[in-house]
Amino acid sequence: MKNHKPYCLNCHQSLENDEKFCCHCGQEKKEYTLQIKEIGDQFFRTLFNIDNTLFRTLKLLPTPWVLTRHFVAGHRIPYYHPARMFIILLFLLFSVYTIFEKESLNFVMGDDYFYEEADFILKDSADALIKQWPALGKNKDSLYKALFRNKRVPQDTIIFEPFLSLESFPDIPTREVVTMDLKDLVKKYNIKGFWAKLSFEQSVKLYRNNAGFISYAIKNSLWAIPLSIILTSFFLFLIYYRTGYYYMEHATLLFHFHSTLFVFFILSVIITHYIPQSGNIAIMTGVCLLLLLPFISFYKYYGQGILLTLVKYVIYLVFYFLFLVIGILLVLIFSAILF
Repeated sequence: MKNHKPYCLNCHQSLENDEKFCCHCGQEKKEYTLQIKEIGDQFFRTLFNIDNTLFRTLKLLPTPWVLTRHFVAGHRIPYYHPARMFIILLFLLFSVYTIFEKESLNFVMGDDYFYEEADFILKDSADALIKQWPALGKNKDSLYKALFRNKRVPQDTIIFEPFLSLESFPDIPTREVVTMDLKDLVKKYNIKGFWAKLSFEQSVKLYRNNAGFISYAIKNSLWAIPLSIILTSFFLFLIYYRTGYYYMEHATLLFHFHSTLFVFFILSVIITHYIPQSGNIAIMTGVCLLLLLPFISFYKYYGQGILLTLVKYVIYLVFYFLFLVIGILLVLIFSAILF
């Protein structure tokens, strides 16, 4: 280690000789050399230091009301910012679920309707055989199943129901929907008007890649949760108005106990993946935690009686899920428009 400089190496703030940390940015007053021993020592001290920000926050995460009190009291440096931690854990939960629960995710998404020209040639051949030998028609479904295996047999025509326009669309051959350019389809079937074109084009896109749309919508639906928190925090501000709490205190508490729930669900997904027998226990525990943690957090943080807290908690649940449903619907609408 070299001699100390009279200024901070990070922000160049002037330092006194007796100062161990920079008063401007908080960096320690040390000049590290690029040696393996020095870098390794710094790495392991940071990684295994149980008093650092990450471990200190995780240690208090089971008691979100305590974390909120620290944040409101101004203890910002020792703990992760509640909104930042919430966003990180939210996307980590989705990532873990995507990795460990691929089969469940595929079940939710359903089959993909994407077809190729070869699929329609195959169907035309099957229809020609059935027409030539009518006896095959009795086992048409089995024939299609053998030819297409796990893929759905393409329909002859598709009827698109408009969702952004009142104008009805004509029946369109499935082969054209799959193989023709989108602009050529609009021109051929004389789809006019901004909303009619938008509705038709998005309907075709959704048909061509329904699994991709569901994946896209699920990812975007994550934003319905913070939207619900923002709206619910305002509602909590109203019902706790006489207690003198600020809006951000309610939002901070909601961010904290949601982060606690996310950590539990992340661990549950991983554990149940490797130990399937623990699935029922994880579900029961998750439901209890989902219902009890907000109530306990309200009771501990706001310090009101059990009965009054219970009444406000029930009202909170009603509005929270109402805002969540509204948020999901809005996200789905915008996802269908932007996909």
